[in-house]
Amino acid sequence: MKSVIVAHGYSSKDALKKEIEDADLIICSDGGAIYLMEEGYLPNVIIGDLDSINRDAYEYFVEKGVKIITYPREKDFSDTELCIDYALSLGANNICIISGIGSRIDHSLINISLLYKILKRGAYGYIATDSAYIYLCNKVLEITGNEGDVISLVPLTFKVSGINTKGLKYSLEDGTIYLGQSIGVSNEIINEKCSIEIKEGLLVVVKQNIL
Repeated sequence: MKSVIVAHGYSSKDALKKEIEDADLIICSDGGAIYLMEEGYLPNVIIGDLDSINRDAYEYFVEKGVKIITYPREKDFSDTELCIDYALSLGANNICIISGIGSRIDHSLINISLLYKILKRGAYGYIATDSAYIYLCNKVLEITGNEGDVISLVPLTFKVSGINTKGLKYSLEDGTIYLGQSIGVSNEIINEKCSIEIKEGLLVVVKQNIL
């Protein structure tokens, strides 16, 4: 089951339209509801402390009968994490986070780290923006894109070892990247697919779409 979680980072209308087409479950993280209202979509549920949703969006979705789960502002989890927990509890095995990157750098970094929570539960998770897709790899990751799309490998642990890549301009065979190295930045897809396999560590993989 695919779940799309709409957060309240930078607007990503193109990614939203693309990812929502085959979504089985649409969840709004608080202010993300504003983006859905603007694009004419109805979520299955809105979750959060409601500190960033505006009055118009709130009243619109209440009138439409959308389920709203409210949490206190002072809590131990971000609204996006609560949305992930909700999706996983319903059996989602494919979770896409839209507008998970924004001006709040702390929230952007946390959202990337939350991909690990999805990974640990045996599900597939990623962040989609209009210009890039962000994944987390601990074993094998296959990516579909276009020739020339930029692929960057960023270690999330001190060391990522046993890296083997296929379909990239600069290949790695049993490679190692340490935290604090930039050797994995700005590779390129040479066909329409590439694969990354690692033996140890956690790797953030960014696919930057060509313009």
